Amino acid sequence: MTKTLKIGVAGLIGAGKSSLMQYLHKRGFPTVDADAEVHFLYANSQELRQSLAQNFGKEVLSSSGVNRAELGAIVFNDASKLQLLESLVHPLLFTHIQRKLADLAAETSQKAVFVEGALLNSWPHLLVELDQVWELQAPENIRLERVLARGSTLADAQAKIASQKDLPAIAHNCLKAVDNSRDLPHLEAQAQKLISAL
Repeated sequence: MTKTLKIGVAGLIGAGKSSLMQYLHKRGFPTVDADAEVHFLYANSQELRQSLAQNFGKEVLSSSGVNRAELGAIVFNDASKLQLLESLVHPLLFTHIQRKLADLAAETSQKAVFVEGALLNSWPHLLVELDQVWELQAPENIRLERVLARGSTLADAQAKIASQKDLPAIAHNCLKAVDNSRDLPHLEAQAQKLISAL
């Protein structure tokens, strides 16, 4: 039996990760969204909620898990608090995603399972678990247009883009660059070529 590949989908904000993941899902590939998995942990991990309350105060908790607006207000203007949050969330998230990818790979008849994460380049422990990484690339002006089209103000969009300027380059021995500077059909055609090569 052929091994099911585990493939990461990475790229800066506005590069088109969500569009690619929607296409892959539509094609029947199992997909994992790291952001959605964080929300799952916020709602379902008692251990994480207790840790967040101890470190940031009980006001960050809500009846459904975590008050993300309250937590965001605390951490996103304070690099040390953001780093603390990441140190609490990322180990649990990594273990959760690792288990989910293994389960999906065991259950699917597809050639690959995909995980999308904006911060894959900051997660070396997850990168080593992946067989390939597809990195979406687009010029900053195009990414800015896409972020604005989602409803962000110009100032917020520019701040989000600027916040990713210092992210480390992705270090992976099977990195595939995917140009997404054009339209959706162009992106889907490139994805199909990569799928055909699996």
